[in-house]
Amino acid sequence: MNKILKKLTKRNIVGNFKQFLSVIFIVLLSTMLLSGFITSSFTLKSAINRYFENTNLADIWITTDKVTEEDEKFFQDNNIEYNKRLYFESVAEIKTLQLENSVRVYVYKSKIEEPYSRICEPYIESGKVYQDSGCLIDKNVAKDHHINAGFDNITFSYTANIGGEDIVLNFDEQLTGTMSLDECADSYSSWAIVVEEEMFFRKLKEKLQEKFGSEYSDDMLPELPYNQILIKTETIEQTTSLIKNHYAREGATSSLLYLFGRESIESVQLLSDEVKQSVKMIYVFPIMFLIVAILVILSTIDQLIIQERKRIGILKCCGVPNKKILRHYSRYGSILCLIGALAGIVLGVIIIPEVMFSKYGMIYSIPKDYIKIEIPFEILFSMFISIVVLGYVVSVISCYKILNKNPIDCLRFDSPMFTAKFKKRKKQYKKVPIAVRVAVRNIKMKPLRTVMATIGISGCIALLLAGFGIGDTLSKSLNNDFGKQFCYDVSTTYKNDEFIEKLNQNSNIEYFEKTSRAYVEVSANERNKDVYVYQLAENSKLSNIKLSAGEVKISSKIADDLSVSKGDKIVVKSYGLEKELVVSGIVETSILNGIYVAEDLGFAEGFVTKMVWAKCDNDAAVVEFMNDFNDTNTAQTIESQKSAVKNRIMSTATMTNTIKVFAVLLAIIVLLNLIFLILKERSIQIATMKVLGQNSLQISISVFLEVMFMAAIGMVCGMLLGYPLLLLILSINKVEMINYIFSLKFVSFLLSAVIVILTILVVLLVCYLKIRKVDMAEALKRVD
Repeated sequence: MNKILKKLTKRNIVGNFKQFLSVIFIVLLSTMLLSGFITSSFTLKSAINRYFENTNLADIWITTDKVTEEDEKFFQDNNIEYNKRLYFESVAEIKTLQLENSVRVYVYKSKIEEPYSRICEPYIESGKVYQDSGCLIDKNVAKDHHINAGFDNITFSYTANIGGEDIVLNFDEQLTGTMSLDECADSYSSWAIVVEEEMFFRKLKEKLQEKFGSEYSDDMLPELPYNQILIKTETIEQTTSLIKNHYAREGATSSLLYLFGRESIESVQLLSDEVKQSVKMIYVFPIMFLIVAILVILSTIDQLIIQERKRIGILKCCGVPNKKILRHYSRYGSILCLIGALAGIVLGVIIIPEVMFSKYGMIYSIPKDYIKIEIPFEILFSMFISIVVLGYVVSVISCYKILNKNPIDCLRFDSPMFTAKFKKRKKQYKKVPIAVRVAVRNIKMKPLRTVMATIGISGCIALLLAGFGIGDTLSKSLNNDFGKQFCYDVSTTYKNDEFIEKLNQNSNIEYFEKTSRAYVEVSANERNKDVYVYQLAENSKLSNIKLSAGEVKISSKIADDLSVSKGDKIVVKSYGLEKELVVSGIVETSILNGIYVAEDLGFAEGFVTKMVWAKCDNDAAVVEFMNDFNDTNTAQTIESQKSAVKNRIMSTATMTNTIKVFAVLLAIIVLLNLIFLILKERSIQIATMKVLGQNSLQISISVFLEVMFMAAIGMVCGMLLGYPLLLLILSINKVEMINYIFSLKFVSFLLSAVIVILTILVVLLVCYLKIRKVDMAEALKRVD
């Protein structure tokens, strides 16, 4: 008996090869996504944790006007692990490549001695930083701009305070290597460079000697102007409170300008968001593909069992137990799932992490040494076993109906073509074309398969719509902030009012407004959050957030996080200042989230970033003018700001194309499987219609009508599911820096429908070619 079952197995594999292959492919796709995302998530999390641990990422960043001996004694007395450094920003130029940009310069000690610790240590990718000359530049900056470390020179400036006067000194240094700095992993606008401390101060002395000549004396050389302290601590809140009290006390010899925790550093926040997204993506796409895979397995095995009905009857008559027959036929599902899952896991582990990390490598400076594929074998093995068991269970469900029948019922000739029900209604169908009648009859014959195919097509449409919707949402979110809520042409930061006077003299500037921004802690309903407070001009012409004196508006994302609404009170705290405000309105913003006021809240000047928004005739000329005069490179057009933000959220945008590609693949597999099943079961019907004079095109039309009926219902259902699926995907993939403003355009619905219809037409062309090849004599020889 076992030999007979083995022969049946071989015959079924050969006879249903295409259908089995479609099941394997759809299981492969789902497990490939699932295993790939799981591996990618583990690898990314491990790489970032290892990177932050080995570079000893700081927990707190402090910026002061200067670091005094009194400050250092305070940290030592309180056993706070710290390091100090000099940090400044400048305009930089690489003349050989005609590149100009703002840079963030970090001056480090090459040799750390007690009581200091190595905190936020740069990771040297290539070359080295020397004590006599040279500096390192971010590896991604070097790669993106084709900078040749070891040959190219970079020019930047430093403003030294000599005798109460600010003197600008220009440095021209060779780029001796590349590095990655953990707190600057997303260097997209300002370049990060690292300079060795001893070299910097020796060059500073040389520059002063050149400038003052014989009038120079060592007394002119300023003390080492450290202005940043990096802290490592396990008690962040307690340490932060101690530090604030230290700088707020009377008689303090230095002023606290900024204090940031890990969660406020953009690079750290973005990388943390990437890890969260990589985990959440596991629960969206692969699960949907697995659901469709279950439907495909059900319809395929169900069709196999129907074809095997007579053989099952014979086996029953021969005394073969139901359990043995069930075990024989139900193993098809588990075997198909085993092959698909095994291939999918292997391909997923090999391909998807590679693709994801090529994307991460374009956005972030993560050293390659830390990126090592972490394969979670236990999880993948559990997933593999679960999918195989799932295939077995689905197959058992398909077999159960036939196995409950008596042997005589299995052997009885059963063709719905000639049922009494059909004959009674025969007259009313006389005027209906035969292709339509056949299509209607076939749909009625296979209601379960019709439902399954419809669900598969609706899933494809929903995925396509979600893919297009992600792009629509990101576009609307960016346009809402950069163009609707804030409608300036150029913005920049500035330091003194002389800059404002110069703006009045520029003929390219139609109108400008002064604004400012401060980073504060806001609390309400026992919730706290660090946010920006924007001071806008009263009844601003360059913003649609209209404010009058005393009004306070808050962005919807901050309002949700703090659980506040119009009329509620919030408390703003900023290093010695505490102020209670009443929310007068909620505004919808996406990127530039915060609190908006029209009056000066009294923040200390060191905590405030002064800005200008301008409406211009010639954006490029105004940007150049502002950057030249202000000695910075902070002037940007609103379009360049939008582009910079778009680059930062590229990982979310990348999902768009991923969803579209896999949705189309899903549609192709589902439709091909449907066509193969139709042709397999209707070979006699097709041959009969040919004998009766129907040509291949007419027969194909009946199949076309049947498939289009399923497609029409599937498209309607899919379009109804598209928006909820979009909400689900982006709700799961929330990131801290962006508040999604959901959108799904009409053109997205249209494109999704067109893509699916074109896919259907291509598949039906395959169907037409297959129908042409049906041999009438061979088909009519079949006894079933």
